[in-house]
Amino acid sequence: MNTAPTTSCEPQNPEMLAPGKLSIWRGLIKARNTGRATLPPIIRDRVVAEVSAETGVSVREIMSRDRTQRVFKARAEAIQRLRDMLTDDGEPRFSMPAIGRAFGRDHCAISNALSKRSRGRVSA
Repeated sequence: MNTAPTTSCEPQNPEMLAPGKLSIWRGLIKARNTGRATLPPIIRDRVVAEVSAETGVSVREIMSRDRTQRVFKARAEAIQRLRDMLTDDGEPRFSMPAIGRAFGRDHCAISNALSKRSRGRVSA
């Protein structure tokens, strides 16, 4: 029997397809066999586009490895906005590792950007 492998985006339980059961916020994609929640690219792209429009730094630059101050400030602002998205019980919706994976960095880089921003060393 030749069956196509399921992707990590497909619900394993058919009841998940019922109206109101599946939402981009409550049904964060779980990477198969890892249990790690990932940041949906559509949310990252929307936040990065907003920051890009406000700061004048291109989306490509924000997502790049560029470390100039203006790009770092814009990237730190996008990271802060993603981290400020909260769940119903007041916890951060996205972990630092999840945000790091979305930006192609590790959680230490995300933590560094957030701490520099909170200490006032980088302001948007």
